[in-house]
Amino acid sequence: MQNNQNISKALFGIGTVLCVAAFIWWARFYREIEGDGNLDPYVPCLINPGGECGQVSGFVQMLGGPTPYSPYLLWAGILLLVIGFVITQLPKPPE
Repeated sequence: MQNNQNISKALFGIGTVLCVAAFIWWARFYREIEGDGNLDPYVPCLINPGGECGQVSGFVQMLGGPTPYSPYLLWAGILLLVIGFVITQLPKPPE
């Protein structure tokens, strides 16, 4: 059981770091693109790689701008958080 707790804590920690890193990357990228600091139009881009978000990222990449934000880092962080939570819910083995 202690091993499951250690794995769960590690997954929660790594997942949290990935989510925070993704959020910082998103904010820095779109703040640089927007110029005036209004990130409201880009909130969907936190999780959506397509549509307008994909067009903006592709355009910036084509111009040789900053590394375009990709939501896959956030997705990975959320997945690790979910797996960590599931591990905490596993039944305890009989002693």
